Amino acid sequence: MTKDLLLISKVFSANSPGRVEKFSRRVELLADRGWRTHILTPQEPGYDRIADFAPDADPSPEIHVTDSLFTNLRAWYYDLYYGSGGGDQSSESGSEETDFSSKIDILNSFTATIKQGVVSAKPWLFIPDGWIGWYPYALSSGRKILTDTQIDVIYSACSPYTAHLVAAKLSEEFDVPFVASFRDPWVNNPLIATSPIWKIASKRLERKVINRAEKVVIYRGWFPDNGTYLYETYPNHREKIHTLSYVGFDPVDFERHPVSNDGPFTIIHAGNFYGGDYSPETFLTGLRTAIDRGVIPPDDIRVYFLGKLADEYRNLISSLNLSSVVEWKGVVPYETVLDHLEKSDVGLWVMGDEKSYQSNVPSKLFDYIGASIPVLAVVPDGQAAEFVRENQLGTVSDPTNPREVADRLQELYKQHQTESLKIDIDTTRFNRQETLSTFEELLCECVKQ
Repeated sequence: MTKDLLLISKVFSANSPGRVEKFSRRVELLADRGWRTHILTPQEPGYDRIADFAPDADPSPEIHVTDSLFTNLRAWYYDLYYGSGGGDQSSESGSEETDFSSKIDILNSFTATIKQGVVSAKPWLFIPDGWIGWYPYALSSGRKILTDTQIDVIYSACSPYTAHLVAAKLSEEFDVPFVASFRDPWVNNPLIATSPIWKIASKRLERKVINRAEKVVIYRGWFPDNGTYLYETYPNHREKIHTLSYVGFDPVDFERHPVSNDGPFTIIHAGNFYGGDYSPETFLTGLRTAIDRGVIPPDDIRVYFLGKLADEYRNLISSLNLSSVVEWKGVVPYETVLDHLEKSDVGLWVMGDEKSYQSNVPSKLFDYIGASIPVLAVVPDGQAAEFVRENQLGTVSDPTNPREVADRLQELYKQHQTESLKIDIDTTRFNRQETLSTFEELLCECVKQ
């Protein structure tokens, strides 16, 4: 018997093609298990490029894209926060170039000030997040879906947290069970800016969602302290909180023809560098050090950054004279990421040192595992570093020590030269389909008999 699922979240994002892939693949795998998915998601900049980022996505789900109060404002914010800033422009004459560069510096400084102002204002003005303007539109569309279709379960995934508010309200109005996925923590999230009013309001809203949800789902390896927080904060709801296995990878994505990589030593980073604490600066400085030592010829190493890359890091690449070694590919479809992975020797994993990154295992790591390439983890000591060591996935380096990064690069390059650069582990425990099976069992438990 076919069961109907209403999935509420920000599913599509041109800034994060991996998000599209994860949701579309989950829909496909659930369809194999008898679930028909109805997707409720907000309109956002880049949505018209979904076909570019997930060309093989299952077209069968009903996708309901709704407006938001701040759609135009969001487009401006995306351009401000993720845009290039005009740093690549140049002029022909020397005097004009100097004058133009000065104007660009002033513009970039002004843009940075505006950006900081917007970031600081968000937790005071937008509660629980910048997507609260989507709430009335999502409710209206969700009510129509639930009126026209016999939905068995509502499933909301954050971020944004607004998705949980929509799901809880619809669940209450239509008496439909709902499952709340907290892949990102809410009240206890150490990586988001907050304000006193945000904390007070978010605590009340989070409790409302937990009280209403039939099941609460968190994932192993991603903010593991979140489970402790939820258990301690909501002791009366411990039975509804479920920790699933790692996000994992889908073996189907890596059933490709082997590629002979006889070219230069190739490193790939699949993910965004927006600026701030999550930075490739130590890696890039370590790379420059390794080349200057003469242990890695610059014409025998290539580094590819796939994703957003802040202006400050592109400028750093140029200032370190690494432009011939490091290539920024921008945001690319997930299929392109897979193409690069099968041609790469090492997967780069970089985490910050100032905030609570020490316990997080991001989804990019499982793509590296699926591609069977070793990991260079420039991460702080903690559960994340231990994950790499215990599973023999590669090597770990201090994110504050460029010289140590250079040492690790030298070791990896030597292994590349002797063709001993590989990982040989049992990856079945990281199979995404196993995690999905457990998740689907939880959905089935919610279906009213």
